[in-house]
Amino acid sequence: MIRVLHVDDEPDILHGVKAYLEDEGMEVSTAGSAEEALAMVQSSEQFDAIIFDLRLPGMSGDEAVLHLHSRYPEMKYFICTGSMDFDATPNMKSAGLSQDRVFYKPLKDMSKLAAAIHRDVKKCGTDS
Repeated sequence: MIRVLHVDDEPDILHGVKAYLEDEGMEVSTAGSAEEALAMVQSSEQFDAIIFDLRLPGMSGDEAVLHLHSRYPEMKYFICTGSMDFDATPNMKSAGLSQDRVFYKPLKDMSKLAAAIHRDVKKCGTDS
């Protein structure tokens, strides 16, 4: 089963995405901040993929991706943002954030996010 961590400071978005991805057969945990997500990952919880909002209280989602990628390069990272002008920096691209891993709020079609997670996690062989 694919284990996903979704990080967003909007509870309604967390709930909606969690419910959808669980219906798609994934195990989903949630965090309301990047700091909470870092603590969850560092406490030896293993995730195959993490979805970050960019604008979070405290550490931003892109900062968190770069921090985590340096320690967990095998993990797959996705962005779900309301910022329509997001353009991944070279550092973000080196962390695997190609444009097909960036999704924009509101997520009118969550099947695209689910398909991207399934596709990318299967590529690295962590889907069980």
